[in-house]
Amino acid sequence: MIKYNEVEKMETTLKIKAYNLLNLAGPLVDGQVISRRVLGALVRQTALNMCKRRRLESDSYQPPHVRRKFKIQEMVQKYKCEMNESEFYTHLFSTPLS
Repeated sequence: MIKYNEVEKMETTLKIKAYNLLNLAGPLVDGQVISRRVLGALVRQTALNMCKRRRLESDSYQPPHVRRKFKIQEMVQKYKCEMNESEFYTHLFSTPLS
């Protein structure tokens, strides 16, 4: 959770609450005083970093390349057809394209 309080007209102080210390993913940290001019961009970047870190810490998280690999293996198992080289070329060139 990210809260902010206006200190002066052009400065803001932040209160960042994380579920655990590992969720504190910058660029902002708790108690930091920053300009209102950069507040939006830094809050957005901090929120995105916290979400990404929380997702990566999940036990069930699989990166996209791993999910893609498993899906390809699943398709191969589902549609594989055992044949030798001559049967393959016969099937490839004799089957009409619909």
